[in-house]
Amino acid sequence: MLNHRSIRKFTDRQLSAEELNTIYEVARRTSSSIYLQQFSIIHVSDRKIRKAISQICNQEFINQPGGDLFIFLADLHRNYQLRKEAGLTADRLENMDLFTQALADATLAISNSLTAAESMGLGGVFLGSIKNDSEQVGKLLKLPKFVIPALGLLIGEPADRSQLKPRIPKKVMIFENTYPEKEISRADLTKFDQEVNEYYLKRDKNARDEMLAYYHKQGLIKR
Repeated sequence: MLNHRSIRKFTDRQLSAEELNTIYEVARRTSSSIYLQQFSIIHVSDRKIRKAISQICNQEFINQPGGDLFIFLADLHRNYQLRKEAGLTADRLENMDLFTQALADATLAISNSLTAAESMGLGGVFLGSIKNDSEQVGKLLKLPKFVIPALGLLIGEPADRSQLKPRIPKKVMIFENTYPEKEISRADLTKFDQEVNEYYLKRDKNARDEMLAYYHKQGLIKR
């Protein structure tokens, strides 16, 4: 885990059934907020859909021959179906609490999935860029009401390994008992800034966005 880095270039090999199953089982065993397990995973094997997602993300590497694409979903649809069957309304599903819990479930699951992949010698990269057009991704994946795409994940056999990305110093991130009164200054980050400048000379940039209106349309965060 200390050697984690984003991998964007893979060999042409697809994941084996055993590798896929391991990733799925690790995701299923991930801790879940109040045991609701409000996430789902879509494995995108259709090349047309994958190409369309790469265009939405504006990241051509998503459409490369190798690696496998997964979209992790914040999924309250199962609960909606169960409540409907029991004669209950969907009101409970429209508040911020359950939505943030579903996002947390999906985020924890996707993080564990990549860690599992790395433990098998694979590599991957998270895709926050699916939020460039969440609604269009939802249409491509035929997502029902109460489901939204949370994050994407591309996993495969690394064709190369990039250098480790710098992180901000522990002294401005990790505290004991209370948040420090001392204000953080630019001087605290001088070395980090230098490391980041050197790092970005060697790689491309990413862009992220999100669509709150689409979340409302999907029945989420109305209250």
